[in-house]
Amino acid sequence: GEGGRLMLGFLQALHFKAMASLHLKQEDQAIDHWKRCLQLIRRAVPLLATDSSLLSCAQLLQCLVLNDVGVAVANRGDCHNSLRFLSSAVSMATQCPPAIAHLVAMNHSLVLWREEGGRV
Repeated sequence: GEGGRLMLGFLQALHFKAMASLHLKQEDQAIDHWKRCLQLIRRAVPLLATDSSLLSCAQLLQCLVLNDVGVAVANRGDCHNSLRFLSSAVSMATQCPPAIAHLVAMNHSLVLWREEGGRV
């Protein structure tokens, strides 16, 4: 209901804050915002389970956040940790629109390639 919508709005705001931090070249801050967002989404999912449209929005947001934090971590040279986030995103992406699933799979492949010594 209303609480779920408010929670989702708050999560989206946190995600936006992370993107803004990234834009300002504050990677550490962005990654912190995303990690906080992920913790809150995990707690929110059971509360949103009664409303399928809110739940699918939350899952889509979770997938996007996992993707974004994975890319940010990879850009800092930590492919190993990046793959943890991106692998989770890939497994969630099956419930997301095809374009999102494709984006996540592409980022996952790129980081795997870098991890195995490929150069960009």
